[in-house]
Amino acid sequence: VSTVALGFNAGFWWTGTTGRDWIMLVVVIGSGIAFVSMLMAFALWFSQQTDLTAVKGSLRQAREWIAPIAITLLSAKLIASICIGFQLSRAKLASWTSILTICLLWILVVAPLAWTLAKINPIVEFKAFHCVAFVLLCVPLARVLALPIAMFHNRHR
Repeated sequence: VSTVALGFNAGFWWTGTTGRDWIMLVVVIGSGIAFVSMLMAFALWFSQQTDLTAVKGSLRQAREWIAPIAITLLSAKLIASICIGFQLSRAKLASWTSILTICLLWILVVAPLAWTLAKINPIVEFKAFHCVAFVLLCVPLARVLALPIAMFHNRHR
């Protein structure tokens, strides 16, 4: 839960730096509705389960399709981060040293979180890869890298 909260807080900083309230409202409310909808769908499914072995069987089935989805989302995150890095460099909003420093700091935050979650994983059906992918997806990189771009657009509107 704390990893998701950290990711949500850090991931929405860019919306405030744009200086446009409507962007912040649309992004935060839209993301909140999507998150609550997924949480409610899971809670509804979980509340209808009466047999623990059926739930474990569902987790085993979910494990098979979670990996390709996680790899696709991680690839999209990597591509977005690289594109934003090039945008920052091209617009001279940040040097490559600064961009790589932010990426290194991101790794220094993500690595201990992922290692800790993988070590204390209470669900046998999920492997260390699932825990690491979860942390990688929850802690934002591209949106943190986009902060200077958002502030630049706020200054020049």
